[in-house]
Amino acid sequence: MRLRKAYPQHWYDISYGNSKSHITLIVDTQNKAIRCEIYIPDSKEMYQKFYENKDEIERELGEKLEWLELPDKKASRIALAKKADVTKEDEWEKQFKWLMEKAESFSEVFGKYKL
Repeated sequence: MRLRKAYPQHWYDISYGNSKSHITLIVDTQNKAIRCEIYIPDSKEMYQKFYENKDEIERELGEKLEWLELPDKKASRIALAKKADVTKEDEWEKQFKWLMEKAESFSEVFGKYKL
């Protein structure tokens, strides 16, 4: 994974060797959740490649994912969310650890699929 410069925003993008998609880590204060996503800005073909391997991807990750093709939009997403109240500083370490572990797993598993 290649880390990028951090900015003051509620998401952080990470390259993982696939030019058609990237990993996005999100802090969602409205829904009290954190998310790890594969964000595919402009390739329905890449989404379909992942979707064709949905069962294998979910088995390797050990997680059921939310598959969002978003047919009326250019972008698609594949997400995993966890309830988390980011206003509680004493929980930050656990939350950051979860995001890091999921980003590493996503990089390893989704990195196997290229167009």
